[in-house]
Amino acid sequence: MVKKLLTRKKFIATAITGIAGISLIKNSVKAESSEKPVLRTIGNTGLSVIPVCFGATRTNEESLIRYAVDKGINFIDTGRVYSKGNNELLVGRALTGVRKNVVIQSKIKLEWNELPSKGKGKKGAGEIRRALMSKLEASLKALKTDYIDILLYHDALDEILLFHPETMRFFSDMKKDGIIKVN
Repeated sequence: MVKKLLTRKKFIATAITGIAGISLIKNSVKAESSEKPVLRTIGNTGLSVIPVCFGATRTNEESLIRYAVDKGINFIDTGRVYSKGNNELLVGRALTGVRKNVVIQSKIKLEWNELPSKGKGKKGAGEIRRALMSKLEASLKALKTDYIDILLYHDALDEILLFHPETMRFFSDMKKDGIIKVN
């Protein structure tokens, strides 16, 4: 496997984005004071977060995620496809010991090439369920958790897969089982 080198331009752009994001925290979180950050409830989910979500997609630094959490960020966004699953691994390592204090939002999706039966019939429904379960289990393992607060269907451009009865049943079942808190 060839390791892709980080160009100077990409390094600078990523660093500036991270610094800009962290500087926004000052407006929402009073890290140095005893004042608690203002929490807002996400819809009717019962999940309370500060109004800034840390999108971990573009970082390769656990320390940046940990710094954001230490400064009061309690909402982290990641996805199964980000860095081929490595972003969830990074988030999982960064949140070791503080997972219960953080709302994690992640994403999974189906690909047609995973479904030889193209979602048709009982065999197709089984393929969909197995593919989604495999992705969810991989996310749980990478994130070092037994539940995901918010699980979204990523890149929801294909209505056939998105609204397939088995996809809908899978999300409903995982929510009912407490593996997904919100979908």
